[in-house]
Amino acid sequence: MDGLQINQVRIALGLSQREFAKQLNISERTVSRWETHPEEEVLSIVETAIRLYLEVIDLRHKLKK
Repeated sequence: MDGLQINQVRIALGLSQREFAKQLNISERTVSRWETHPEEEVLSIVETAIRLYLEVIDLRHKLKK
C-alpha cells in the first residue's frame, strides 16, 4: 500500500488526516508524510493496521443493517 492508496482510503472513510491518525494511533505528521510522498511504501505493520481498521468499519456497517 502506498501513500496515494492511503489517501484514497482516508477520503473514502470521510476522515481528516488528524482523525485518521488518531484512529491508527499515529501522528498526523506521519499521515501527511505518507500522502505527500505517495511513492514511498508504508511499513507492512501499518498497512496491516489500516486493513484491520477497514474490516472493523465494514463489520460495524454490516451489523447496523
